Amino acid sequence: MRRNFLKIVGCLILCLVFLAAPKNYKRWTHAFRPSKCLVDCPVHWKSVSPEKEILAVLERPFSYFDRGRQCYVFLSEDQKYVLKLFRFDSCRIKTGSEILNRVKKWVGAKADEEMPFRENVLKTLGSCALAYNKAKEQTGVVFIHLNLEEGGLPTLKIKDRLGRSFELDPSRYRFVLQKRADGFRETLLHSQNREADIASYRTLLKELKALGLVHLDRTMGRNFGYLDGKAVLIDIGDLVYLPDQAEEEMAHFEIRFQSWLEKMEKEK
Repeated sequence: MRRNFLKIVGCLILCLVFLAAPKNYKRWTHAFRPSKCLVDCPVHWKSVSPEKEILAVLERPFSYFDRGRQCYVFLSEDQKYVLKLFRFDSCRIKTGSEILNRVKKWVGAKADEEMPFRENVLKTLGSCALAYNKAKEQTGVVFIHLNLEEGGLPTLKIKDRLGRSFELDPSRYRFVLQKRADGFRETLLHSQNREADIASYRTLLKELKALGLVHLDRTMGRNFGYLDGKAVLIDIGDLVYLPDQAEEEMAHFEIRFQSWLEKMEKEK
């Protein structure tokens, strides 16, 4: 009886692993296909005309750098800029991940929550528009291409994580060009003037509050960085304009920052 029960449990686990494999494969390998970045959106954002300096950057090749929740990130040839190419694909075989989420909820663990596709697209692109129009200095964003428009931009030359080269027609893709920032945690750990770097982060929070901007993701390390010695927000996919809540959100980030600093001190 016990042996049969263990066999049944083992089969169920194997089924869950098999059904969840497509989603986890993409997560582990960062598999890139241009088709994943073809994003439809019913909203037309205000168009931005690129300056000569931006065109010069876009004309040069980019190489794979990282993958975020809503984009693939490619590094410019001079390593001074990152090109964030939006992706909103989802795994077609969702059954396994859905069952895993139900199991997590049943045992009291935190389950993964996914925003509806269209809502996620509008939220992310709207956030990038806010970053460019209201907070260039606070985010390092220098160019946004949120509409599928013809002409004016050079072909995007990129190389993926496996070394494969692609040439992309920019009129078919939505992307952001942002100055590359140094890592938040690494900067503070090895800072030569830590008090100034900490003060710079707190200044950033005050500037975002003054602009009425709230960042919905309160994660510390991956969302912030340092650009030319100044703290900046590098994750620009979760900004919303909520001036009435900006003060409260700044307080939340300050509390988390203090706790984060104390934890980092213990790890040193």
